[in-house]
Amino acid sequence: MILRNCVVLLIVICSRQLQIEAGCVVSDYSDDYLICDYVYDLLTPHNLSYVREIRIKECSDNNTNNFNSSYDPMYSVKEITFACPVVRIPQLTFYVFPQLHNVNLPKCNMSRVYWQSVYNTNSALVDLGKCPVPCTCEHEWLLNLGHEFTYVLLPPGFRRCELNCRNYRIRADNYLIKAREGDDVSITVTVEDDYVPIITNSKQYFEWRHLHHHRHKEHITNDTFVINIKNITENDVGSIDVICWHCVHFLRTTVELHVDRSLNISFLEKLNHDTDHLMVQGWPLNNLTLTLTHVPTNRTETRVMLDSSVKFFKCLIVSPESIGQFHKRLFKIYLNMNVEEDLLTGLTIFDVCADGKGCQSIERELWLLGPPPKPRTSPAPPLPIIRNYWKYLMIFLGILLFLAIIACVFLCCCSRSRLARFVRGEFARIRHIVNRRGNANGEVQEGEELQVEQARKPSDATEETFLQKMEQSSLISDYTDTVVEIIACGQIKIHDVIGRGEFGRVYLGSWDKLGENSIAIKTVSSFNEEIVKEAVLMSRLNHPNIVRLYGMTEQDKNLLLVFEYMNHGDLRRYLRERKPISGGSYAQFPPALNHRELKKIIVDIINGLGYLGKQQVVHRDIATRNCLVSGQSDLRATSAASRPPTIVKISDFGLSRRLQGSDYYRMEGRSLLPVRWMPAESIVGNKFTHHSDIWALGVTIWEIFNFGILPYAGVSDEVIIAKIIAGLHPEKTDLCPEAMYKLMEKCWKSEPEERVSADELLLDPEFEDIVLCKPIIQKPQICAAENLSNTIGEEKSALLEAI
Repeated sequence: MILRNCVVLLIVICSRQLQIEAGCVVSDYSDDYLICDYVYDLLTPHNLSYVREIRIKECSDNNTNNFNSSYDPMYSVKEITFACPVVRIPQLTFYVFPQLHNVNLPKCNMSRVYWQSVYNTNSALVDLGKCPVPCTCEHEWLLNLGHEFTYVLLPPGFRRCELNCRNYRIRADNYLIKAREGDDVSITVTVEDDYVPIITNSKQYFEWRHLHHHRHKEHITNDTFVINIKNITENDVGSIDVICWHCVHFLRTTVELHVDRSLNISFLEKLNHDTDHLMVQGWPLNNLTLTLTHVPTNRTETRVMLDSSVKFFKCLIVSPESIGQFHKRLFKIYLNMNVEEDLLTGLTIFDVCADGKGCQSIERELWLLGPPPKPRTSPAPPLPIIRNYWKYLMIFLGILLFLAIIACVFLCCCSRSRLARFVRGEFARIRHIVNRRGNANGEVQEGEELQVEQARKPSDATEETFLQKMEQSSLISDYTDTVVEIIACGQIKIHDVIGRGEFGRVYLGSWDKLGENSIAIKTVSSFNEEIVKEAVLMSRLNHPNIVRLYGMTEQDKNLLLVFEYMNHGDLRRYLRERKPISGGSYAQFPPALNHRELKKIIVDIINGLGYLGKQQVVHRDIATRNCLVSGQSDLRATSAASRPPTIVKISDFGLSRRLQGSDYYRMEGRSLLPVRWMPAESIVGNKFTHHSDIWALGVTIWEIFNFGILPYAGVSDEVIIAKIIAGLHPEKTDLCPEAMYKLMEKCWKSEPEERVSADELLLDPEFEDIVLCKPIIQKPQICAAENLSNTIGEEKSALLEAI
């Protein structure tokens, strides 16, 4: 028996090796990593469907270092590395590897690069950073490429490349052709450019965007391209890209062929966990309308689909998608998870109509359009605001307007002057005490003035964090809830502008107590209630991962808040400046952050957020832009291992509120919101809790592993809101490990109570080598929060009675 098992195991191992040519071996590092001697050794790719990365060791034999038509496409390969002195990229590389993402050339020896050799439709990254390619007119296409069909890391010789080359262009005799079925059409395109002798595998110069290959005859010369389309059918309608495959420069133009086409609608095949796509085809598509009929309730809704705005139905959200084809319209369909469950099931009829084309219908079960709704454990009470919405809203607004008018008149006459006198008196009393103590100790002399140097650096406005002031609560009660240290003006010196917040500028400063360039000073042009609330809140917080507020002072009727100085600035900029470049093939300064360092950053933020939760504080704007980094400079570090240690701290508490007597904070007035970091309950119901902070933490972790990329980049806020309401979240990228993305998904649970807590995150195995002291998970002390709320309320009442 043992002998038989050994023989079987030997056969299995040998059979796998026999699937690979003699020159290729599987790496010990990973089963999907293949190392080959020559390109020719990959001649049997049908047995290599599991390979994701290939490394070629030898490039000396040019005759065996080219792909040809005998190779079948290998769709699994995502990255290929030529670890040899490459003189040219093998021909048909992107034909053999159509899903290629990265081409690495660490020992590149190419002095001539043709754009045809790197052309692909997958926007792959080609690293030419080590290639000795000269800055000449034959390589001018590298400077003008942008991201038209691929991403290219430029050679060193192009850092300061300026060229003055001859003009080149491509031109069609007619860019818009209207025809009828059965007509014959001829399209002529002329070019002016030099030519290159390169194999293009019989590429077609005329490419329909919706067809892989056309049936029409092409006549190609060096200067002119002609295509004759005989007996046009409705399948010929579309955009035609014309590419000059033999030109030195990448030249492309587009011709539109308009032919009447009947209306047709269909649902595209759903991939993974994606939502459904409704495809509408036809021409012309004038006055397009979409009608939804919910069969169980016989409810019918119609929307006009003329523009690119999102359309909201009772149970669905329809978002138009741009696909670059005039005769096709693509719509993403999302379930609106904030309606009754009865409306999220049952057969629905989609009717699409266009002028002159009639209507087309298609049926779909609603629950098939996305994840089925979760059954509720207990019936939820009906929301009275849903029914007779406008009636109750108008009554409420009328009462609110009447009370607001009375309150404004009263406050204008009495409260404003009374509050101002009280605040000025308090500042005068505290300043008098501080000056008296200072004179007694010989530290502060009367008549000292704060010297403000002229700002020399331009400031950047803080992005995406501005919220309209939420409510007008009492400044006096917030001020007396805690004692904020008052710093004498003579001890503070202000230097350069380092930023701008919602309430004023932020300066680098010096404090006699801490030394030169030791503090950040936030200036407030007026005695604003919101900024004082921020100061009061931060004065209560004491944690290594929370930016510390040292105190406050006054100068020329301006309020100054004194914070600890974080020399590396905000985390988003810190990440972007340390993103790996050029595939890691050469050194960069500062060095790129590795996964362990990224995890350390995440642990710092989790520690700070966990502390806020224990203090019953909701931040409401957790993001990389609102985290600051401090540590010694790493510009001289040669690797991540030699980088000095850093620490990340949470800042910007302008949106934070202490939870007093309730489980969540409900906003009543708002303008711009950081919707990319907000869960559905915050967008729809204005509910902010510790659970919504955990959702924002998940998005922040996504930012960190993508090195500061904006979540949902290139998508409008309106579409983002629709996606979040439909239960979607940022998608996984190649930069993000699978294990970390699963951790993010724990933060993005639809039900707030199901989201992971900060302490539970610290116990995750991904942070096992980072977290030295494991937290002990305990139930929250609700009584402590209630006692704190009662205490604050009593102090507020006592102060108001005294006034």
